[in-house]
Amino acid sequence: VLLDRLHGVLSVAVPSVDARVASGTATQDEALRARAALERLDAESVRMRAERPALLAALQSLVAADDPLDALRPSLDGLAPLRDEEIALLEQARAGNPELALRGEELAAAAAEIESRTWERVPQFAFGSMLSGDGVASLSGAFSLPFLRGTAIEAAVRQAEAERAAAEAMRRQAGYDVAASLRAETTALRAVEAEHAILAERLLPRLRQIEGLARARWSAAQGSFADHATASADAIDVERALLRLRAEHATSRARLAELLGTTRG
Repeated sequence: VLLDRLHGVLSVAVPSVDARVASGTATQDEALRARAALERLDAESVRMRAERPALLAALQSLVAADDPLDALRPSLDGLAPLRDEEIALLEQARAGNPELALRGEELAAAAAEIESRTWERVPQFAFGSMLSGDGVASLSGAFSLPFLRGTAIEAAVRQAEAERAAAEAMRRQAGYDVAASLRAETTALRAVEAEHAILAERLLPRLRQIEGLARARWSAAQGSFADHATASADAIDVERALLRLRAEHATSRARLAELLGTTRG
């Protein structure tokens, strides 16, 4: 679905760029980049469609479903929070294992320090700074897409990867200790939720604003196709990352449900 959206952008962009080349308002290089981007996307779509039947069959066998899963559609809704019963059982497990409780607090403190140091270097997104005196939107000098990708997204991903690595280490140490396993799965859940919040609540809205401005400039022949395509691709990349996080979150929730069933038994 997300690739189809990007394909729609590029499919409209290619003939438009060709027309601008013919009128002398765009370069041949822009037209070649547009066609190359569309061809790369076509190749990616072919690969994913070829892999889809086997993936759906594997999923269907795992969940023992009789109905076809072809109707599955991605969702960017918020992550499901822990229920009160789950939180109570986790607190009991934490109270029964002081060492794990201390380790979790140390991890949370380290994560908070990382996020604080990262985001104090990221300027606030000012929509007003992207408008000229006559109200015409401008991307130049306002908010750099490479800066956004290189600093904010990568920093958020690095932080979340570090937290997930710590959670995986806790999983290995836990072994068959149910209390330790509960703490490890909770750490994994929190790591995914932290990354999801950064991407969904901070980065994606900003990228969508930039995408809208880039589209408006390109439509008015005031900006390049490259700016428009890059902004659209960046927003879709973040949406794909959010879908991956939802899958990871669901997996951790399933593990947690199994462990909570063990404690009740």
